[in-house]
Order: sequence, then structure tokens, then C-alpha cells
Amino acid sequence: MEELYQLVDSWAGKVVIHHTTYRSVMAGRLTYNQALNITIESEGFEAARLFTLADLYFPRSHEILERIKALIDQMSGLQTAYKEEYRDVGPAANGDDYAQPLTKLLLEFNAAIDAYKSSLATYAREV
Repeated sequence: MEELYQLVDSWAGKVVIHHTTYRSVMAGRLTYNQALNITIESEGFEAARLFTLADLYFPRSHEILERIKALIDQMSGLQTAYKEEYRDVGPAANGDDYAQPLTKLLLEFNAAIDAYKSSLATYAREV
């Protein structure tokens, strides 16, 4: 349980950094190439262990975990849509159309992570 709790925390940090890097592109603070370089240089995170532990041992928290996965899908969808527009028009792409919804999703993601960790902590206190 402790391992899962720490994995969730580390993984969530990586997810937030990844998406805030591309949000900086949307805001015009970075170019897409700079963001790609940052992404390539950053260490990867193997989430398979996290999801294996979560799926096998903590079914009571699955609903929250599914919400987290859905939020990641939504953030990735926004990022992909922006990438397509950026590919078509370059830095003239309207990042505001994507940055504001991405910020909202990041806040929801952080709240969902907190709820998931709280659920794990509650379970730990019960056993």
C-alpha cells in the first residue's frame, strides 16, 4: 500500500509537469520544439506497476482511479487537438482555446489524485 501511495504521488507529478509544459506552449512561453525537447529529456515513468497494484489490491478505490484515467484521456485529447492546429498554423495557433480547458482539467486531476490518496489512506487505517 505504501508503495502504491508513493507511486501515485510520483506519477501524478510527472503527469502534471508533462501537461503544464505543453500548456506553456499554448500560452506562448515555449515553442513546440522546446516542449518536445523537455519531454524527451525528462525521465520516463513506468506506470504499469502502479496500475497493477491498484487493480489487484484496492478495488474500493477503482471508481476514483477510473476518473483519473478519464481526466488523463481528456487532457491528452486537448493536447493532441492543439498539436494538430499547431502543425497546421505554427505558433499562430490559438492556445487560449486549449490552455484554459487544460488548466481546468489539471485542477480536476489534482483533486482526483488527492481523493485517491485519501481513499488509500482510509483503507490503510482500517486494516
